[in-house]
Amino acid sequence: MIISSKENKLNETTQKAGTYVYALYLDGKVVHVGQCTDIRHMAMSKITGNEMQFERITYTFMDGVHPYSKEANLMESVAHKMLVPSIEKALA
Repeated sequence: MIISSKENKLNETTQKAGTYVYALYLDGKVVHVGQCTDIRHMAMSKITGNEMQFERITYTFMDGVHPYSKEANLMESVAHKMLVPSIEKALA
């Protein structure tokens, strides 16, 4: 599992108020884009037994932004549009 961000280097007990917008990858393709307030908890929740539902995570942290607020929803929408290929592109 790869978690890419300088935030990952923060002390695990440090908890900032804000929202993470993240993307999960499997076989090199984005399989999910979402929001959460605790990236470590979200990642651990995607591991069942010895099986991970993803191979890599990328994310950004929005300090002070509430989950599912207009700002967080906009960021998630933009991330989804940029990372998940549209059906038209995939079929072309």
